[in-house]
Amino acid sequence: MTVTIAAGRRAGLRAPITGLFAACAAFLLAGPAPAGSPAPDSLSLLPAEFDAYAEARTLIYRDRSGNAIGAERHLPGNRVIWSDPDGRCVQGIWRAEAGKACFYYADEPLQPVCWSMERREEGMVARLVGADTKLELLVESTDHPLQCDLKDPTA
Repeated sequence: MTVTIAAGRRAGLRAPITGLFAACAAFLLAGPAPAGSPAPDSLSLLPAEFDAYAEARTLIYRDRSGNAIGAERHLPGNRVIWSDPDGRCVQGIWRAEAGKACFYYADEPLQPVCWSMERREEGMVARLVGADTKLELLVESTDHPLQCDLKDPTA
């Protein structure tokens, strides 16, 4: 089985820089997220904990309505392959920076997008860092590889 994300519209945003990041903006969540600090019922994950959670897995990112906005295969060595709703795939890496997971993609390697990862009652939540939006996405994990033209050595 492979993971395929249903096609969606990105409202004229650049793609796939950000794969996850550009697609996310089109699906801003209803209602504001907590500003500044994590929600009281959350537990922030350190980058090493996120790495243990994500490596060799595919993470599916969903808005609060449950719409899948993209998926990302995590490979050894902090490498990733992102698949957006239009089926475009791009390779990248992620690095721990100031306690956050920052992603750099091949199409725009000098523009990282950083997320804080939190465990909450509803599961894993990714919070966009350093942007005007207060974007939060639910994260689900699977062993299934992405459906991409790019080579995934774990597929």
